[in-house]
Amino acid sequence: MATGRANSVEVISERGRIIGLWESGMPTREIALTTGVSQRSVQRWIKRFEEEGSLHTKPRSGRLRVSTPVYDARILNAVEDQPLTSAVHHTRNLHLPCHPCTTRRRIHEANIQCYIPATKENLTQQQRECRLGFALQYLQADHSFWNHVIFTDEKYFSSVEARARHCWRRGNTRYHEENIQERARSGRVGVIFWVWMWAEGPGELVSLSGRFTGKEYVKVLEDVLLPTVRCMAIPHPHPIILVHDNSPVQTSNVVKKWLEQHP
Repeated sequence: MATGRANSVEVISERGRIIGLWESGMPTREIALTTGVSQRSVQRWIKRFEEEGSLHTKPRSGRLRVSTPVYDARILNAVEDQPLTSAVHHTRNLHLPCHPCTTRRRIHEANIQCYIPATKENLTQQQRECRLGFALQYLQADHSFWNHVIFTDEKYFSSVEARARHCWRRGNTRYHEENIQERARSGRVGVIFWVWMWAEGPGELVSLSGRFTGKEYVKVLEDVLLPTVRCMAIPHPHPIILVHDNSPVQTSNVVKKWLEQHP
């Protein structure tokens, strides 16, 4: 059955009105004048109704597909191999005889949609295993434990970062390895912010200027973290469990010495 306006409720109702007037004995000329439909159309639908008893438009062949099954398979294989590549690139790279819009339709037909890719750090297998082990180690920790944990980290915001903007993938596969865009470190102009957070939400946010060294980090811990954590989250003398990453700044000797002095 044809789709679209040809078989809409309004059109079918108008055709039914034509048949009703015809069955009441009204001539086709008067039916055309009454309904505003050409006499040829009135005669065609009366004939269709007499022969088939239907008022629906027959299916049409439509325009032939530009892409063949072979091209369709090549498109899907390319998307599976390079999900972070645009439809325009796939169309050109595969020398397809169609517009990129057609390539997108073929991808959509395979239930693959375009999303913003997840961005993650480029981790080694050992780093992945260590992170998983850390998560499993504290999986059963209760709320009373996490109320004493303070997470800290700094974030570098870059003014420019060239990367893929979209990712072709199936539903519920955002964090599959092939759909993740790993973020490489580079020396771009930007600004650094440092913040701490705990079980109840974010804490103090600080803008850092210049190079962030171990001495600068100790200054932040002494002047910002300790007083604000004691005031907002964990009052003295309750213990503070500080969690930060293993970057050279956090593992520097000056930071280790400060942590030893503040058990």
